[in-house]
Amino acid sequence: MRVQVIRRPATGAWTVRWRERDKRPRRSFERKSDAEAFAKATERRLSMGGVDPGAGLMTLAEFVEEYWRVYAIPNLSERTRIAYAGVWERHLRSRIGAMALRDVTPSVVEDVRVELHAAGVGDPTIVKALGFLQGVFKRAVVRGKVSANPVREVDKPRQSGVGRAVPLAPETVEAMRLTLEPYDAMVLTLLAYVGLRPEEAINAQVEHVNGTRLWVPARKVANHDRDVDLLPVVRADLQAWLLASGVRSGLVVPRSSGRAWTESDWRNWRTRVYKPAALAAGVTGDLRPYRLRGSFASLLLYEGRPVTYVAEQTGHSIGVLSKHYAGVIAQLESVPRVTADEAIRAARNNLLDPQRTQRAT
Repeated sequence: MRVQVIRRPATGAWTVRWRERDKRPRRSFERKSDAEAFAKATERRLSMGGVDPGAGLMTLAEFVEEYWRVYAIPNLSERTRIAYAGVWERHLRSRIGAMALRDVTPSVVEDVRVELHAAGVGDPTIVKALGFLQGVFKRAVVRGKVSANPVREVDKPRQSGVGRAVPLAPETVEAMRLTLEPYDAMVLTLLAYVGLRPEEAINAQVEHVNGTRLWVPARKVANHDRDVDLLPVVRADLQAWLLASGVRSGLVVPRSSGRAWTESDWRNWRTRVYKPAALAAGVTGDLRPYRLRGSFASLLLYEGRPVTYVAEQTGHSIGVLSKHYAGVIAQLESVPRVTADEAIRAARNNLLDPQRTQRAT
């Protein structure tokens, strides 16, 4: 037996001894009943792999505070923390925050999922909420608060497959740029004509421009860095912006104070700058700036670039690229090839001189 209860005749006290990780800890009690209760709990804890039965009495809300301090802040991006904080406060805290960790069972988690669905919460949000909860309980297991993760046993809503990209044509992008200030137009160029993800665009550095290429370092949204070939029209736009703005180093598009963008800055730009410009240009459906990556990829595909090259430039896998742009790829056989640079310049010139198109026809 790993746990022993021994009475000390000299003092009349009861001592519990046990072996754990090559150590022999002990604890003394005045009453035999207390010593036996502790011994029983210790035996159970050791049989469960070191989980302290008393630790499970901590409420989920209390442990989320520990999780946030010890794990979330050092390891998760600001964007992820904001998303997790949102689903916790809106959907989880009031439902199960006051429950003890040991009382959150798979059936409890499944009931939460059913409640969220009945309340009209969308499947993507439910997936995010359960993903957050599963991460919290993973840390609870690691820290010896519970013996198993109850969320792992619960089925999550099925997510739809990779959607087909509906890229914005250069004419639409240029119509948007025409209504924007140079600063905002430069951000749009990085998204639509360099194919950067939003997080990559707002963190692009002047020092990362090397002649005709932009080095894009690996971030949490991409697991490897890449070199993007800058189109001639983009190089001209970038040079004009740097000269006009006085930016010589650091961020290509810093905030007005020179500091880096925050998640709040990006959300404000998306809502107050991008969305109105997109609506004014007649954009319908998906109004997220992320859609502009499709414009860059489709320009390269229409130019006749191989899928492997486009995947390398955008930071996609070939599989994801093929699924996203299956419709674009299918149209290529009947469409005459035109370089991305020519397509952008033609769209820009036609907007600046509407009569140009009529004269050409």
